[in-house]
Amino acid sequence: DYPELLTSQRYWGYALATALSSGSFFAYLGGAPFVGDRVFGLEPGELGLYFGAPAIGYMMGNFVSGRFSVRIGVNRMVLWGTLFNATGISLNLAVFYAGQGSPISFFGLMILMGLGNGMVIPNATAGALSVRPHLAGTASALGAGGCTADTGFGGLPPALDHAQHRDPRDRRDPLRDVARDPHHSADGLYLTPSPRHAR
Repeated sequence: DYPELLTSQRYWGYALATALSSGSFFAYLGGAPFVGDRVFGLEPGELGLYFGAPAIGYMMGNFVSGRFSVRIGVNRMVLWGTLFNATGISLNLAVFYAGQGSPISFFGLMILMGLGNGMVIPNATAGALSVRPHLAGTASALGAGGCTADTGFGGLPPALDHAQHRDPRDRRDPLRDVARDPHHSADGLYLTPSPRHAR
């Protein structure tokens, strides 16, 4: 069972797009409380309010997926989702390096990350399970394992950053490690299966 899936380029594209896209969200989960507390000095109530911003985007992404996936196609939805994800995080990083970072910009732009994930995850998961329909259970298990592993690596940079006790007045350093994960979204763009692939 496993060799049949592991030799399929389409399966790898879908599975890795899911894992790398969700990895950016788990990096946010690991680093955003530190940024909100140590960089912005937010009160717990304020941080909790801002922290839920990606959920708004995720709900929107799920709505778009449910409404348009059949019409637009799984591959295009995954592609557009990774674009939204990478754009939101990259804009966030650019704003901070321009010295204009604020709680509104940091958490607000994460809505785009949530929107992208809401489009990528359901479509790429469905795509991965459809590559070999008679191996759907095996495909699901492999995909879940990949997401679990990527979750650990996604949360590692923020955790290491916390341990280094950087100067909380420097707003770029913590965000750099939280936003380092555009590579997840960029890799997802590269790995999105092409509609031309038959395997």
